[in-house]
Parts: sequence; structure tokens; C-alpha cells
Amino acid sequence: MLRIRKAKVEDAVALGIIWKETYQTSYRGYLPDNFLDNIVIPDGNPFFANHIQKDGSVYLCEESGEIKGFLDLLGIDEKEKCLYISAIYVHPRYQKQGIGRKLLEYISEKYKMKASWVEISTLKEGPSVGFYLKCGFVFANKPEGVWKMAGVQLPTIKMVKYL
Repeated sequence: MLRIRKAKVEDAVALGIIWKETYQTSYRGYLPDNFLDNIVIPDGNPFFANHIQKDGSVYLCEESGEIKGFLDLLGIDEKEKCLYISAIYVHPRYQKQGIGRKLLEYISEKYKMKASWVEISTLKEGPSVGFYLKCGFVFANKPEGVWKMAGVQLPTIKMVKYL
């Protein structure tokens, strides 16, 4: 049975593996192969470990103790009533099984008293656009942005879902 919970520091390595393998499959063709093929997660994954310790905004989905995906919550603007999501990563083996949707539904329900809409930024022509549309997101009426990584600049768009 799938279960969602807040990530703990000891989950950092598993989250790093999911992040790496998702990047290597989902961003193939967008980012240089040389960059994707050489991603290294440092011992203990200090980035995620520190992030989890600092603000506890990472939620993961697991089944029988195996982490299958996670959602990184960027923050909540209680004045704007907006829940900002940084990213959702589901291990490539478990994509298209409802895990990303389950994470979104969990976060939406958990924060519905503080937020009336959810916003995420994603690649304009990226693989996630279709997923977000299926989950009820629409294109936001906001300026496009640019994501810079590995010497590449990719256009981004903001998508929103009203709760």
C-alpha cells in the first residue's frame, strides 16, 4: 500500500538516487548527454539532507519501505493563498502509476486551509506538461522564465491548479 510521509535525513540518499535517475531519463534530449551521464550524488547526499533538516518540506511516497517518488514543497504564501511546489520526482520504474498524482493530492489536501491554488514551474516543452494538465493544472498567465543548467537555457512556464 502506498504511503506518504515527510522525508527524514536518512532518506536523503534514496531521494538523490530518484532525482538522478529521473533527471537522466526525463531530461534526455534537453540537457547534454555528457552532463546527464556523469551526475554524481555525494556521499550522504548533503544537499537533500540539509534541505530536509532545514525546512522539512520534502514529502515522499513509499511502498513496503521502498521510496518511489517525492515532492519538494517550495513554500506557502499565506497572503497570496498559494502553495508553491519546486518539483515532483518519481523513479522511472514507477512513473505512470499514479504516484505523482497521489503526492499532489496529498499536498493539496494537507494545505487546503492555507492555500487556494498550487503553482509549479516546468519546462515549456518538457515531459511534465502533460502530467500537470492531466492533474488539473492550467497554464498561468505569467511571464515565461528560463532554466539554466549544464550550459543550456531552457524556457519554462508556470502552471497552476485551483483547489
